[in-house]
Amino acid sequence: MRAAAAFGPNEASVPNNPCSADPVANLTLAIEDDLLREARKLAVDRDTTVNQLVREFFQETVRQATNRAAARERLLSRRIPAVPITWMRDELYER
Repeated sequence: MRAAAAFGPNEASVPNNPCSADPVANLTLAIEDDLLREARKLAVDRDTTVNQLVREFFQETVRQATNRAAARERLLSRRIPAVPITWMRDELYER
């Protein structure tokens, strides 16, 4: 069964992210009951909230994607331009 992720009193959405002065958006998730239960246990074990776990997951996912894109751009900018081939294969083996 799927349940909408309902936040407990410690996980209520707040108008501002405690780590930032920027306003934050609310997000509703449809998640299986068992997964939400396990996520809550994990949050308790880590002394945090499910909301913070989700926020950190998104931050890490975006960071990795951004780093990959930047690395790709660096690699592409260093590519040596292709030089037209003006020789024949057989010429390479002539002695």
